[in-house]
Amino acid sequence: MKQKTSSIVWVVALAGFAAASWSANRLYNWKSELSPQEVRVPTQFYAGMDKFLSNISWMTLIQWQADEMQTKTTNAPDKLFQKLNALTNLDPLFADAYLDGALALASTNPDQSIQLLDKAMAMGLDTNWKVPFYAGQITLLNSKQADAPETAVTYFERATKAPDAPEYVQSAMLHAKCVQAKEEPVASIQIWYDYYNTLHGVDLASRRASAVTQINNYAETASTDLEEKLQSTTDAAAREKLLKSRAWIAKVMEDVKNGVERTPSTQPAT
Repeated sequence: MKQKTSSIVWVVALAGFAAASWSANRLYNWKSELSPQEVRVPTQFYAGMDKFLSNISWMTLIQWQADEMQTKTTNAPDKLFQKLNALTNLDPLFADAYLDGALALASTNPDQSIQLLDKAMAMGLDTNWKVPFYAGQITLLNSKQADAPETAVTYFERATKAPDAPEYVQSAMLHAKCVQAKEEPVASIQIWYDYYNTLHGVDLASRRASAVTQINNYAETASTDLEEKLQSTTDAAAREKLLKSRAWIAKVMEDVKNGVERTPSTQPAT
């Protein structure tokens, strides 16, 4: 009788496991229909426990980081990236894991930090403005790639498309464009003046004021630079271009002082 009871328990257990497995796969398929991007993640079969396991992994990861800060293991950044990658495989939409992890890796392993954020965007989290914004900031400030400013601009542009992106996201993108232009004063004035000319309405007054401040700062540098070049240049064609640039800057300064908007606003080639 005891053996028969044990057999029944095993049959019930196996039937329960089979039912749970079938339900988990049905739920996974349903979840994939709602969030198609999750199919892109190389997840394993966890019988519907992936979300729970990701929360456990997150808590243990926090404790692991605290321990690593005391021991200061040399390969800790690589281990952290691997742990974050595994955790986000369990929960592909765990935004805080991507964001906090990227910040933790930014100074030591910026490439891995950006790789983590790229993964987040591939999973559909680019609608969260913080994800591409963090990617832009880390690329601009920490990446040693030659095309870092250009890449940062691309990330910032994605961040500005989010309806809840704050004002400083736009400013960060414009700053990245100026870095891409190697902070050349006249080119930087053009970048901020073009932005200035897109701002219409009383509700954008603060952004216009910020743009005017940037224009004034670059104009001061540009004026000094142009005067030095005019004093040292004897070529007639070169002097003519410099004089046209100086006149264009003066016109821009007059426009922003009087609140005038002009389109197009392209400065003379220098």
